[in-house]
Amino acid sequence: MVKRMPRRRTGFSLLEMLAVAIVIGILALIAIPAIINARETSARSTCNANRKQILSAIATYKARTGASITSQTELNSAVSNLVANGYLTPAPTDPTSGLNYLSNIVFNLVNDGVNTNQPPAAKITVQCPNTGSIPNHGEDSILL
Repeated sequence: MVKRMPRRRTGFSLLEMLAVAIVIGILALIAIPAIINARETSARSTCNANRKQILSAIATYKARTGASITSQTELNSAVSNLVANGYLTPAPTDPTSGLNYLSNIVFNLVNDGVNTNQPPAAKITVQCPNTGSIPNHGEDSILL
Protein backbone atom coordinates (compact mmCIF):
# COMPACT_ATOMS: atom_id res chain seq x y z
CA MET A 1 0.00 0.00 0.00
CA VAL A 2 1.21 3.43 -0.90
CA LYS A 3 1.55 5.74 2.04
CA ARG A 4 0.22 9.23 1.44
CA MET A 5 2.06 12.20 2.81
CA PRO A 6 -0.09 14.65 4.74
CA ARG A 7 -0.92 17.73 2.74
CA ARG A 8 0.72 20.93 4.00
CA ARG A 9 -1.57 23.86 4.49
CA THR A 10 -0.60 27.12 2.82
CA GLY A 11 -1.84 30.53 3.92
CA PHE A 12 -3.23 31.75 7.22
CA SER A 13 -6.35 30.82 9.08
CA LEU A 14 -9.04 33.36 9.85
CA LEU A 15 -8.12 33.27 13.53
CA GLU A 16 -4.48 34.12 12.80
CA MET A 17 -5.53 37.03 10.59
CA LEU A 18 -7.86 38.32 13.31
CA ALA A 19 -5.07 38.17 15.92
CA VAL A 20 -2.74 40.17 13.64
CA ALA A 21 -5.44 42.79 13.02
CA ILE A 22 -6.04 43.20 16.77
CA VAL A 23 -2.31 43.63 17.47
CA ILE A 24 -2.01 46.27 14.71
CA GLY A 25 -5.07 48.09 16.11
CA ILE A 26 -3.59 48.19 19.61
CA LEU A 27 -0.28 49.52 18.29
CA ALA A 28 -2.14 52.24 16.35
CA LEU A 29 -4.06 53.27 19.48
CA ILE A 30 -0.76 53.68 21.30
CA ALA A 31 1.02 55.56 18.49
CA ILE A 32 -1.62 58.09 17.37
CA PRO A 33 -1.74 60.17 20.61
CA ALA A 34 2.06 60.27 20.68
CA ILE A 35 2.15 61.59 17.11
CA ILE A 36 -0.47 64.26 17.88
CA ASN A 37 1.42 65.33 21.02
CA ALA A 38 4.68 65.57 19.07
CA ARG A 39 3.00 67.86 16.52
CA GLU A 40 1.69 70.18 19.24
CA THR A 41 5.07 70.25 20.98
CA SER A 42 6.77 71.11 17.70
CA ALA A 43 4.32 73.94 16.99
CA ARG A 44 4.80 75.29 20.54
CA SER A 45 8.60 75.25 20.19
CA THR A 46 8.45 76.99 16.81
CA CYS A 47 6.12 79.64 18.24
CA ASN A 48 8.44 80.30 21.19
CA ALA A 49 11.45 80.64 18.91
CA ASN A 50 9.59 83.01 16.56
CA ARG A 51 8.49 85.25 19.45
CA LYS A 52 12.04 85.51 20.77
CA GLN A 53 13.33 86.23 17.26
CA ILE A 54 10.85 89.10 16.82
CA LEU A 55 11.69 90.64 20.21
CA SER A 56 15.40 90.35 19.47
CA ALA A 57 14.90 92.04 16.09
CA ILE A 58 12.96 94.89 17.74
CA ALA A 59 15.69 95.41 20.35
CA THR A 60 18.41 95.32 17.67
CA TYR A 61 16.48 97.76 15.46
CA LYS A 62 16.01 100.18 18.37
CA ALA A 63 19.68 99.94 19.38
CA ARG A 64 21.01 100.46 15.84
CA THR A 65 18.64 103.20 14.72
CA GLY A 66 18.06 104.96 18.03
CA ALA A 67 14.34 104.91 17.26
CA SER A 68 12.07 105.78 20.14
CA ILE A 69 9.09 103.52 20.52
CA THR A 70 6.57 105.32 22.69
CA SER A 71 3.26 104.29 21.14
CA GLN A 72 1.56 101.49 19.24
CA THR A 73 1.81 103.61 16.06
CA GLU A 74 5.61 103.92 16.41
CA LEU A 75 5.81 100.21 17.19
CA ASN A 76 3.82 99.38 14.04
CA SER A 77 6.19 101.57 12.01
CA ALA A 78 9.23 99.88 13.57
CA VAL A 79 7.76 96.43 12.90
CA SER A 80 7.21 97.22 9.22
CA ASN A 81 10.86 98.37 9.06
CA LEU A 82 12.04 95.08 10.60
CA VAL A 83 11.15 93.19 7.44
CA ALA A 84 11.97 95.99 5.00
CA ASN A 85 15.47 96.54 6.44
CA GLY A 86 16.36 92.88 6.82
CA TYR A 87 16.10 92.51 10.60
CA LEU A 88 13.56 89.73 9.99
CA THR A 89 13.80 87.79 6.77
CA PRO A 90 11.20 86.59 6.14
CA ALA A 91 8.56 87.63 8.67
CA PRO A 92 7.86 84.62 10.91
CA THR A 93 4.54 82.84 10.42
CA ASP A 94 2.67 80.43 12.66
CA PRO A 95 3.59 76.82 11.83
CA THR A 96 0.01 75.52 11.96
CA SER A 97 -2.05 78.32 10.42
CA GLY A 98 0.44 80.38 8.41
CA LEU A 99 -0.76 83.55 10.18
CA ASN A 100 1.75 86.37 10.54
CA TYR A 101 3.06 87.13 14.05
CA LEU A 102 3.65 90.79 13.29
CA SER A 103 -0.02 91.63 13.82
CA ASN A 104 0.19 90.21 17.37
CA ILE A 105 2.72 92.70 18.76
CA VAL A 106 1.29 94.93 21.48
CA PHE A 107 2.70 98.09 23.04
CA ASN A 108 2.04 99.08 26.69
CA LEU A 109 3.49 101.63 29.09
CA VAL A 110 4.23 100.14 32.51
CA ASN A 111 5.52 101.47 35.82
CA ASP A 112 7.63 99.32 38.09
CA GLY A 113 5.35 100.24 41.00
CA VAL A 114 8.30 101.17 43.23
CA ASN A 115 9.87 104.30 41.79
CA THR A 116 7.07 106.58 40.66
CA ASN A 117 9.54 109.35 39.69
CA GLN A 118 10.71 107.31 36.69
CA PRO A 119 8.77 107.60 33.44
CA PRO A 120 6.90 104.45 32.48
CA ALA A 121 8.82 101.88 30.47
CA ALA A 122 7.68 100.66 27.07
CA LYS A 123 6.64 97.02 27.28
CA ILE A 124 6.41 95.18 23.99
CA THR A 125 4.58 91.86 24.00
CA VAL A 126 4.45 89.26 21.23
CA GLN A 127 1.80 86.54 21.21
CA CYS A 128 1.45 83.53 18.98
CA PRO A 129 -1.54 83.64 16.67
CA ASN A 130 -4.41 81.60 18.12
CA THR A 131 -5.11 78.93 15.55
CA GLY A 132 -8.07 77.24 17.21
CA SER A 133 -6.72 73.71 16.81
CA ILE A 134 -3.68 74.40 18.98
CA PRO A 135 -4.20 76.86 21.85
CA ASN A 136 -2.18 80.03 22.29
CA HIS A 137 1.30 79.16 23.55
CA GLY A 138 1.81 82.18 25.77
CA GLU A 139 3.67 85.39 25.19
CA ASP A 140 7.09 86.98 25.56
CA SER A 141 7.82 90.59 26.50
CA ILE A 142 10.71 93.04 26.62
CA LEU A 143 11.00 96.42 28.29
CA LEU A 144 12.56 99.16 26.17
